[in-house]
Amino acid sequence: MATLKGPSKGASGDLIISPSGARRFMVGLSWDAKVPNMDVSIKAPPKPDDTGGKIVYYLTWPFQFLRIFIVSFFKLLRLGSYSKDMVREKKTDARDPSIKQFDLDLYCYIYDEAFQLVATVGAKEDKLMDESGKVYHTGDDQSGYGSGDDEQLFVETADLPENYRHFFFVVKSESKYSLDEFINPAVRLCDSKTDVNVLHSTIMPDPEMKRAYNFSFCHVYREGDLWRFQNLDTYTGDGVQWPSYLPGLVQKMAA
Repeated sequence: MATLKGPSKGASGDLIISPSGARRFMVGLSWDAKVPNMDVSIKAPPKPDDTGGKIVYYLTWPFQFLRIFIVSFFKLLRLGSYSKDMVREKKTDARDPSIKQFDLDLYCYIYDEAFQLVATVGAKEDKLMDESGKVYHTGDDQSGYGSGDDEQLFVETADLPENYRHFFFVVKSESKYSLDEFINPAVRLCDSKTDVNVLHSTIMPDPEMKRAYNFSFCHVYREGDLWRFQNLDTYTGDGVQWPSYLPGLVQKMAA
């Protein structure tokens, strides 16, 4: 568990949003791809004074290129097979233990003043945008390839529905892998225009917690005309009842 920037677990801070345009804030999720690794390097030549080694090295030089070609060919085959597994249709919100790719997903649960769930936005195709069009997901990434954020969720605070009062952001593993098995997973909260993080956390479950599949990142909420956020920094396993769990988590932290 590591908060790189922002208040500690359970603490809150001000979310300053640029006043122009749609007045958006954003949560970004990133992780690194984990694909099969095969050695295609060329062996280093022997030392200058090693005459026998030089003879063997240059005699086997053609075979080194043949080895690289064969290994590269099989690496592409394995990568192609891996890529096929990475493309799938999300049919439910539940984790699918049969999925082999390292897939994380970003979700936003939206509540009214009484903490009644009014909308859910996430990586599932029918949940990419809420009915108002003010909260939207950039699309599902099932691999973690590339630099920067792999998935993003935006909230336009200008003309936001009045009953949208509380926003909970959650990271979920959608595959058989628990969060500790991913490479460099991280999540951040920022003003969309300046891209300056106010909360930034690496996703690192406590080693004593076995099989953590979900990370409750933060709670963003309206307080009068102001916007504030709370660092939740909480891990859970399977079977979470999100509509009741998230408000309960805030109440527990306030106790």
